[in-house]
Amino acid sequence: MSRIVFAHPGTELYGSDRMAVETVAALVAAGNEVTVIVPDHGPLGREFHSAGAAVLDRPVPVLRKRDAHPLRLMKLMVASIYGLASILRILGRSRPELVYVNTIIQPLWLIGAWLFRIQSVVHVREVEASISRPLQKGLTAPLRLASAIVCNSEATRSFVVRNHSRLSQRSVVIYNGKDWEPYYKYSPRAIVGEVSLLAVGRLSPRKGQDVLLEAVLHLVRQGVDVKLDLVGDVFPGYEWFRDELAEFVRTNGLSDRVHFSGFRSDVAVSLAEADIVVVPSRMEPFGTVAAEAMAAMRPVVVTDVEGLREIVEHMHTGIRVRPENPSELAEAIRLIASDEELWRKLTLAGYEYVRDNFSKTRYQQQIANVCETVSRPLKGGARGE
Repeated sequence: MSRIVFAHPGTELYGSDRMAVETVAALVAAGNEVTVIVPDHGPLGREFHSAGAAVLDRPVPVLRKRDAHPLRLMKLMVASIYGLASILRILGRSRPELVYVNTIIQPLWLIGAWLFRIQSVVHVREVEASISRPLQKGLTAPLRLASAIVCNSEATRSFVVRNHSRLSQRSVVIYNGKDWEPYYKYSPRAIVGEVSLLAVGRLSPRKGQDVLLEAVLHLVRQGVDVKLDLVGDVFPGYEWFRDELAEFVRTNGLSDRVHFSGFRSDVAVSLAEADIVVVPSRMEPFGTVAAEAMAAMRPVVVTDVEGLREIVEHMHTGIRVRPENPSELAEAIRLIASDEELWRKLTLAGYEYVRDNFSKTRYQQQIANVCETVSRPLKGGARGE
């Protein structure tokens, strides 16, 4: 048994947060003693506790895109000094054999582990291809301190290796896996009359809800009876995006067709109520929502980006469309809604694919194998290149 400190940057319950719980459950199931560090109180802490981990609230700074502003960057640097001191105290008291850092926006944990000569694993769940190459290299540079790097898709691994080629030997792809049974609530049903669309995720430009709203407008103008449920809320500081979405809905007369549901803890309920699930992301390292929809036997329309193209086979397990293309998105939705044979093919194939390829057992075993390999104490020189 190893003592593991697991660092996670939030306390909400979106896709990556739920996968963090699955990762902790895998570590506990392998016989490890896990302490999870989260920044504050929230529903995710209870989930970690239920998975068998101890949970501590410690406000350690994390990197956010909005911190690129010079003033915010200065504040982040000051906060990082205190944050690193807090990390060193935690590691000094607990003396874990392994530090598991969930996502790349927590580099202070890697520094702390390196200073204490503790092995570390980073679970990369981001593909920040939209930022400049120098910023990409800077964001991924702390990964050089890690003993092993787990990537949630080939696209994510490519992002890491493209910026630091020497990390290829330390990087492994482990696709998300979980118990999909809770998502299968009701038998799939043919689409008759009103078409119920669902999009789940943070309201964010990268998630593409603005493009989906334009697609809904296209469908309405074509005479398709459609409604859309947007499940999710914004990061603090991104309220402007939610306001823009709401304004688009109001000015285009879609208020009776588009519902902003906010955060919803039981996504399976929303999936059961939907006819078609849409993932219109501009970038998506994996796309857990698409897999959840497929497990719920709901047809999916996704953008042809990064991880989504790895888990959705076009016209077999779902339909892929070009990103930022509302007319193509609308046409894919209309096609599924009007073609019962296609709808049935997509739902059955998607269901079988997720069950066969993203099982909880496989995920837990792969996570446990990586951690078992690297959790032995360091010998000789420090990590890094």
